[in-house]
Formats: sequence, structure tokens, C-alpha cells
Amino acid sequence: MPLNNYQKMCYRWFGKTAENFSTDKLELDLERAHINMRVAAYLSYIWVNIIIAAVVSSISCIFLIIFFSLDIGFSFLLLLLDVSLVALLYFYFMRMPNMRAKSRAKKINLHLPYALNFIAAMSAAGVTPTEIFKSLSKQRIYGEIREEALWIYRDVELLGRDIVSAIKANINRTPSEKFKEFLQGAV
Repeated sequence: MPLNNYQKMCYRWFGKTAENFSTDKLELDLERAHINMRVAAYLSYIWVNIIIAAVVSSISCIFLIIFFSLDIGFSFLLLLLDVSLVALLYFYFMRMPNMRAKSRAKKINLHLPYALNFIAAMSAAGVTPTEIFKSLSKQRIYGEIREEALWIYRDVELLGRDIVSAIKANINRTPSEKFKEFLQGAV
């Protein structure tokens, strides 16, 4: 999925700086969460959102302090709350890919027994693994497993990988340990 105009602007502003702060863990979390952004683009997006939130909340705090003529102690407390909320927002954005990946893992695990029955039936009928994942990727009832199958099929059809390489690549990026074990057994 390409970046929208706002995300492109964020990347233009902070992309080069964000490249220095990218981590392998964040990259893996983005991949497992199916957030189709490079780490630098995601960090740039977060930073601009945090800057906007900080500016808006600071202006709001200053307005409240001036408008209500708050004393120094309460003003300091209000500004401390402002900084705390912005920091919490930053940590939320940094944890969001991991939380989304964990949510995807739960959804995959929920549908896994049914998808395995589908795969077993197709396999017993003599269907090739590539065709099995193609068929699985078209079945909406399997939820997130459908997305995983779609990635495997995409790797084979669009990227030209063989099915074993595509499955191995998906082993590294799937958030579900159970699905990972199944794929390892399939390879």
C-alpha cells in the first residue's frame, strides 16, 4: 500500500533522520502487523503526529493558564500532564505495531484448525501447495490466515519465489507461533 500524501510529507521532513533510528524489531513488528510501511516512514509519521499533538496540547495548556489565571503550582501541574500525555502517545504509537501483530496472532490461532482442515482436504485431493495457498487466500472465512496465504501466494506468483522459499519467508514474518510451527512442518 503506498503512502498517502500526509505520510509522504512526514517522510520528506524526517525520513533521513528516521533512517538512523530504525530497528530490526520495529521492522519485524510492522511486517507482522501487516503495516505496509518502511520503518523510517513509520517513524517519520509518528514524529510529525507527536509534534502536532505537542503543539496543540501546549497551546491549549497556555490558553487555559492565561484564560483562567491559574497559579504557578497548578500551571506547572497542567504542563506536566501535557508532557506526560504526549509521551504516552509516543509510546502508544511505538507499541502499536506489536499490539496489532499480537491481535493478528490471536485471530490466526482462532481460525487455524479450520484452515488446516481446508489444507488437508485440498492436499488429500492432490492439489499442489501453491494452488492450496491460492485457494486459501480467496476464502474470507479464514480471516487472517487468508492474509498469510495471500502473502505466500504473492511471493510465488509476483516475486517468482519457489513455494518452499515463500513458506520460509512467511515463517519469519507470521505473528502466530502455531501457524509458524505448521509452516515449518510443511517445509
